[in-house]
Amino acid sequence: MAWFNHRNLESIDLSHNELYLVPSYLPKSLVHLVLVGNNIERIPGYVFAHMDPGLEYLYLSFNKLDGEGIEPESFFGAYHSMTEMCLDHNQLIHVPLGVSEMTSLHLLRLDNNRIRYRANIYRVFLLHVYRQHAFPL
Repeated sequence: MAWFNHRNLESIDLSHNELYLVPSYLPKSLVHLVLVGNNIERIPGYVFAHMDPGLEYLYLSFNKLDGEGIEPESFFGAYHSMTEMCLDHNQLIHVPLGVSEMTSLHLLRLDNNRIRYRANIYRVFLLHVYRQHAFPL
C-alpha cells in the first residue's frame, strides 16, 4: 500500500470503500483507524502486531463482522494500546475473542449486533471494573 512507509502517519480513514477485510501493511505509526461502512467480514490475525506504540482507536461500525472472521490473534499487538473500539452495527453473535485482554479499553460499542449471551458482555465489563480498581481476579 502507498502509505506503508510513512513513518509519521497516525490516522487513516478508509470509510465507505467496499473493503471486505481490514487491510494489511498499515503504517507502523498508525494510532487511529476508521473503516466505517465497508463490507468487512474479517480481521486477519496479527494485522496490528507491527504497530508501535500500538493502535488506540479502531472504528469498524456498519460492517459485516459476524465473529467467524475474527481470529484469536486478530487484535494481537493492540491488547495494551486500544482505548476505543466501535463494533456496532455488525452481525456479531458474541463478544470477540481478545476484547477481554485489552487492558486500556475505555469505550467498547457493541450495539446493534446479534449478541444473545449477556454473560459475555458482563464478563468483559467485570474485567474492566477489576482492572480499573486493581482488584485481584
